[in-house]
Amino acid sequence: IMKRKDRKISLPRKIVSMIDSTVNIAVLLFFILCVLFSGYSIWDNNHIYTKASPSVYETYKPEKEDTKSFEELIKINPDVYGWITLYGTEIDYPLVQGEDNDKYVNTDYEGNFSLSGALFLDCNNARDMSDTVNIIYGHHMEKDKMLGGLDHYEKEDYFKKHQYGNLYVDGKNYGLEFFMLIHVDAYDSKVYNTNERDINQYIEYISSYSLQKLDIPECERLICLST
Repeated sequence: IMKRKDRKISLPRKIVSMIDSTVNIAVLLFFILCVLFSGYSIWDNNHIYTKASPSVYETYKPEKEDTKSFEELIKINPDVYGWITLYGTEIDYPLVQGEDNDKYVNTDYEGNFSLSGALFLDCNNARDMSDTVNIIYGHHMEKDKMLGGLDHYEKEDYFKKHQYGNLYVDGKNYGLEFFMLIHVDAYDSKVYNTNERDINQYIEYISSYSLQKLDIPECERLICLST
């Protein structure tokens, strides 16, 4: 009995060449898409940090004798009410307050969508910052943008050298003196209690969470910067 030998089936050369070309084109397209996506990601990332830079808004910063530029920003966005500056740091921004604590997580000072958001006062605080405990929120960003620079305050030398700042509200400048850095749970209702009236009791409570603490000055109102 003669057995038939198995024969390998080979595709015509033109078909093989066509398949090879198709694979090469697919790989090339995939590579191009990866490059484009990487390029867009880099551009988008840089764009976010650029929008979060204090230099973007410095033209609006109120001056002692001329607040016209600041008034122009308020006309653009009536939620703007003040300005905070920490001397020697990147924190030099307008302040806003929304109807809730969600709006300015992803909205900039001119009211446009922005992943970097803005520095905003807790919606439960009085806009003139007359409450005992006033809480200002901001994103914890790299490159010291928004409130990302607060990390540096973990170092004692840095804390002592960057202890002062300025708050501009209702056409007046108020000196700021920072005396404590704390690390707490975001859901600690006692820390985030804007209805607190006893300032000494509040300071005593937050002191148990302090990472850095200087002499506590006599004061009637506190401003807390929270990431």
